Amino acid sequence: MSKYVKKPIVIEARQFTDSGSWDPVPWEQLANWCGGKLVVAIGKLPHIIIPTLEGDHRASFGDWIIQGVHGEFYPCKPDIFAETYRPLRNLVDEETASKEQLAYWAAEIAQRPYPTP
Repeated sequence: MSKYVKKPIVIEARQFTDSGSWDPVPWEQLANWCGGKLVVAIGKLPHIIIPTLEGDHRASFGDWIIQGVHGEFYPCKPDIFAETYRPLRNLVDEETASKEQLAYWAAEIAQRPYPTP
């Protein structure tokens, strides 16, 4: 069996969190960003329904919503996100860097060992 390594790419992701105030505005903004729908029901925790090519997926509190390389959105559980991605901040100015610069830094970061907690 052949083995493969995920290519180092730069993605944008935002976490669906409970702000503590139960103000739905940040949740609605997150749902709008990913083209999803915020669902708030009495007696249930809010969640976001995200349309994907594979059908609708649900993002719950703590989940990350990822924008993929082709502009697609999908939810990711926090433990999988932590195992798969590292923050790019403090290494390059994300707002002004070109895609080539971001890809270079992503490749550089991928070569470094993860820090141990």
